[in-house]
Amino acid sequence: MINGVGNASGRAEGIKEGIEIGEERGIAKGREEGIQQGKEESAIKTAITLLQFGDYSVEKIAECTNLSVETVKKFAK
Repeated sequence: MINGVGNASGRAEGIKEGIEIGEERGIAKGREEGIQQGKEESAIKTAITLLQFGDYSVEKIAECTNLSVETVKKFAK
C-alpha cells in the first residue's frame, strides 16, 4: 500500500456496498408497504360494496374484511 491508497480504495468499495444494501432494503420495504396499502384499499372497496347491499352488519363486514369496526363505520355513513 503506497500512501494509504489501498485503504481508501477498500473504504470506497465498502461505502458502495453499503449504499447498494441500503437501496435494496429500501426497495423491499417500499414494495411491502405498497402491497399492504393495496390490500387495505381492496378491503375498503369490498366493505363499501357490502355496505351498499345493506344485508350485512358493520361488525360482520369488519370481520370479513379484516378492517376495524371503526373503519367500516366511517364508510357506513
